[in-house]
Amino acid sequence: MPAAGHMGYRPFQADLSGAVALVTVANSGMGKETTRELARMGAEVILGCLSKERGEAARNEIIQTTGSTAVTVMQVDLSSLASVRALAHAVHERFPKLDVLVNNAAASLRVREVTPDGFERHWATNVLGPHLLTTLLLPAVPHSCQLQQTPVAAAGGVPSQTGWLPRWCPLRPNRISFGPAESWACWLLRTHAWVPKTCDG
Repeated sequence: MPAAGHMGYRPFQADLSGAVALVTVANSGMGKETTRELARMGAEVILGCLSKERGEAARNEIIQTTGSTAVTVMQVDLSSLASVRALAHAVHERFPKLDVLVNNAAASLRVREVTPDGFERHWATNVLGPHLLTTLLLPAVPHSCQLQQTPVAAAGGVPSQTGWLPRWCPLRPNRISFGPAESWACWLLRTHAWVPKTCDG
């Protein structure tokens, strides 16, 4: 975690005591730092991770650096619809509510892959999985909260007659060749966080 003052970093001051937050791909990078900050501000955090082992390592690090023990690891493969449904079910079973959801998943592969569900893996991981997870978890959001969708990262695409489409997209008739740069820039459509805009109680 960057020290205060490093590269302009200043800890955000907020009291999230009593809040429950889920961050996907929370074992490294931006996901881990987001989870760490949520824990520091008092939220109970859930790390949604593909690898349970790496998730537990991140959990231990977050506990050590924040002092918060309200940190849970749940395994999920965002490219698998069944795994996403299992995560949503586990969250509903264990937690009475969900206040913050950060969809941080972003696949970047060098070769084209198709999931067992029949979807191109970037499309499944970066779009379909997060969309399904958000839809399934919305009932857990307190009714007193008004949600807003906050973009936390975005990447390139090109305009089309049907609107904004990534360059390597099944909906584009003349898509460019597949490669690691294209897969990252085009299939990382947007990472979003669902956060309470207002919440009473």
